[in-house]
Amino acid sequence: MVDFGILGPFEDGRPRDAAPLSGRQRLVLAVLLVNAGHPVSASRLVDLLWSDPPGTAKAQLHNAVSAVRAAYGAVAADLVTTRPAGYVLDLDGHRLDLVEFRALVTEARDATARGDDDRAVTALTGALELWRGPALADVPGDWASALGRSLGEEKTGAAQARLEAMLALGRFDAVVRDVAAALAEDPYRERLHEVHLLALASAGRKADALAAYRETFRRFVDELGIEPGRALRDVEGRVLRDEVPVAVSPAVRAPRQLPPRAAQLTGRDALVAGIADSLRRTADAPPGTPSTAPPDAPPVAVLVGPGGVGKTALAVAVGHAVSGLFPDGQVFVDLRGAHPDPADPHTVTGNVLRALGVDGTTLPADRAERTAMYRSHLADRAVLLVLDDAASEEQVRPLLPGTGRSATAVTSRRQLGALLGAARYPVPLLDRDDALALLTRIAGEERAAAEPDAAREVVRLCGNLPLAVCIAAARLAINPHWTFDGFRERLAGERARLDELVVGDLDVRAGIALGYRALTPGARRLLRGLGLVTAPDWPRWVAEELVGEPLRGLLDQLTEAHLVDTTGKDAVGQVRYRLHDLVADFARERAAEEDDAGSRDQAVTRVVSGWLALAATADGLLPHGTRYSAGLPVPRPPRAAPGIAGDLAAEWFEAERHSVGAAVDEALRLGRADLAARLALHMSGFLTLRAHDHQREDLFRRVVARVRGQGLEPLLVRLLPAFYEALSQLDRLAELPAVAAEHLELARALDDLDAEVMALWQAGRAARWLGRSAEALHWLERAERRSREPGVDPFLVASALAGLANAHLDTGRPERALPFLEEAVALARKSGRSREVALKLHNHATALAELDRLAEADEVLAEMLDITGEIGDDTGTAYARAVSARVALRRGDPTAAAAHVEAAARAGELLHNDHLLAEAERLRGDLHAARGRWREAVPPLVGSLELWRRIDMPVEVARTLARLHVVHDALGETGTGARYREECRRALDALSLDVDGLGLPPHLASRCR
Repeated sequence: MVDFGILGPFEDGRPRDAAPLSGRQRLVLAVLLVNAGHPVSASRLVDLLWSDPPGTAKAQLHNAVSAVRAAYGAVAADLVTTRPAGYVLDLDGHRLDLVEFRALVTEARDATARGDDDRAVTALTGALELWRGPALADVPGDWASALGRSLGEEKTGAAQARLEAMLALGRFDAVVRDVAAALAEDPYRERLHEVHLLALASAGRKADALAAYRETFRRFVDELGIEPGRALRDVEGRVLRDEVPVAVSPAVRAPRQLPPRAAQLTGRDALVAGIADSLRRTADAPPGTPSTAPPDAPPVAVLVGPGGVGKTALAVAVGHAVSGLFPDGQVFVDLRGAHPDPADPHTVTGNVLRALGVDGTTLPADRAERTAMYRSHLADRAVLLVLDDAASEEQVRPLLPGTGRSATAVTSRRQLGALLGAARYPVPLLDRDDALALLTRIAGEERAAAEPDAAREVVRLCGNLPLAVCIAAARLAINPHWTFDGFRERLAGERARLDELVVGDLDVRAGIALGYRALTPGARRLLRGLGLVTAPDWPRWVAEELVGEPLRGLLDQLTEAHLVDTTGKDAVGQVRYRLHDLVADFARERAAEEDDAGSRDQAVTRVVSGWLALAATADGLLPHGTRYSAGLPVPRPPRAAPGIAGDLAAEWFEAERHSVGAAVDEALRLGRADLAARLALHMSGFLTLRAHDHQREDLFRRVVARVRGQGLEPLLVRLLPAFYEALSQLDRLAELPAVAAEHLELARALDDLDAEVMALWQAGRAARWLGRSAEALHWLERAERRSREPGVDPFLVASALAGLANAHLDTGRPERALPFLEEAVALARKSGRSREVALKLHNHATALAELDRLAEADEVLAEMLDITGEIGDDTGTAYARAVSARVALRRGDPTAAAAHVEAAARAGELLHNDHLLAEAERLRGDLHAARGRWREAVPPLVGSLELWRRIDMPVEVARTLARLHVVHDALGETGTGARYREECRRALDALSLDVDGLGLPPHLASRCR
């Protein structure tokens, strides 16, 4: 057995022959001891050990825990174990003085409640004898200091309770003797001075009692600048009037009504401590404690949050933490605020007065008189009131003490903002780790450890709501044959989820229903509508569109009742709102039951149309340069939606892109593929600019699939080229020819010349990337010819010209490409500064670089970088840096080239752009070769080759093979060089290209054989 001690200097109890623990190791052990039996996460320990954790923090923590385990060896082999939720110290078979202290205090409290003051004195005496000095006195750091202060409060509370029990037993001389030591530790605790005066007076020492009061009065005035509180002044008055009885034992009839502390309370330590501190601002606490309430007002803490978040368990835990400060009783009242019949405060005051010993036959029937009696009885007592589930401020106000040393904790689903001066504590959902720890604690650590992914998913499906997690854990615990994964599947359905989250009298659906029934009809209707919105969050106008009229406070009702949460303001200044997943499930259930399908669909259609109108506005303000959405019909914007400023269009899209994406899904669910298509087309430009490439591809893949065969060909002919561009950005090259062919066939069927030019151009680009040079030239020449016909959009003419120029660049003929590119750039510039202009400039700069017209290339690249920086096109900027690196290499400036290469590589990693990464790796190889570092050139070139092969771009594969041939030859590794040369030649033959198409920089081209 190991004896641990923290009630004084830290005693780690390690064997004499064990190596001493370092300061960090002692702190880890102390934290685990204080939380014995409960997991402490690694992240929590790291935060306690370092104010600015190093990169090796987790490793150092692991080493510290290993050192603690090693220090105890076989004496305590299983002292510290690792669980899914963190490290756990098991005290089984060992001793910790704090555990013994708290057990004795609890024993004393129970004895006092039974009227056994003698047993209480014995238990409290034993508890206080465990103390050897200030707790953790020799452990440095903020955590140890804060814990020491908190434990010191517990010690003082125990000392006070012991003195009061002795006073009740008539041991007045012993009280007078022992109170001096307590006052030496806490000279401003007024309750101790009251006990001192009562003991002196009860022992017949009236003069000494009055002298003691005068000394206390002088000390308070001289040292604190204030007079003693009313309760102590009242005791002095009673002594003067000889009204002090020989024995005072308020504890005999003091109510102890707090429910047991919830064993499963998890992740609330900091919140419990904060609320407890606010309730310690009583006459017993040091005078002058800061407060927003009037100086003499008893403290009030209001805990607010949705049903099931654990407000009651939290309030009860706080009550137990501070119970020692309230020896005259702890009263718990269920105010039934969420029920149809909330408790009447008139009835509640009567019940509390009876609990305090008042004869029920003497209670006034008049409300005002009974409230006055209630406050009078609390005025000279230290009573803790826990008012659970309050309905309103009007219900709570008559129950608040007016003066004295009492305190009140209130829980409510509503904000209770009119309780001025109260300390307010929003109770949040648990974070993921704490929710997982709660599930694990109840359902079983071994089962959770065996299925960690399923356990995390169960927690996610419970929305981190403590009630839901507890119910899920309880169901798993009482069904040991269930697997976590099997239960996860049971929770997966929306309707099934609420059906599954019930056990015994715990029911998530019933808890939400209480709040729902308390709403006005209009607010209930709005909540049902919000359940139909699948966006992760949304601005206020969405709620107005759902009801089809001004809100007139309906949304405020829902936020006040914690059925709707605010998540802050977005980048354009809109307040964002959200429903908890389980509330959304409930709202959808009620909508299905109470609203007809037609009205539900109309409400959602109004919201989808609102997103479409706003997306169209923002799309028109962005400089992406695409034409997919040009000329589409736009519905009226929502009345309550703020306007979108031109310089905030991209920020609006960034804030709303997931919500607009959800609106696309809603439109498809409603069978409105036309709305979905228009939304997708208006999102395309933004998603391209900000490189949200995966979202863009997924969006268009789903919408195109639903639009086909719906008679929406005019929309499909717009969608297909946008889908093509999304696929090309992610190097889905194998799919491109089929999309281009479908587009071309549809364009001809619609007799749409612009669409035909675009389809021919895209077919040619696909053939280029797939290494089909002759086919590419065929398509691109046709595109260029058709683009010359009257009426074709100049934007498409520029694209066709640039496409044909790129085909010439692929074959190593930059001189043939340049005239087309110059014309393309001139046409593109007429449309303004956009991403499409930047793309043409990129191609133009490439041709100039390959012709060694480097100064001109620099000018073109400067213009490109200016545009991409202005419009926020990170992808375009990265490609400009890649071409800049080629220019610098041709100029013989490897330092500048290196800076450009690294910038392009960082962007490729950030954007998850394999094409850009492959280009950057190849440029790294070119740079090393230019510096004569042939060996260093090999790894990046090999990495580039692997990426090009994965992307399946044969031309780029051949270009990289040629470089590896040159590099290995330069290293004298002629065998390896020859293999790369032969592979390169076979690739060129398959592509019908010659060596001019390899695009080698001069320092490598001269070595290529």
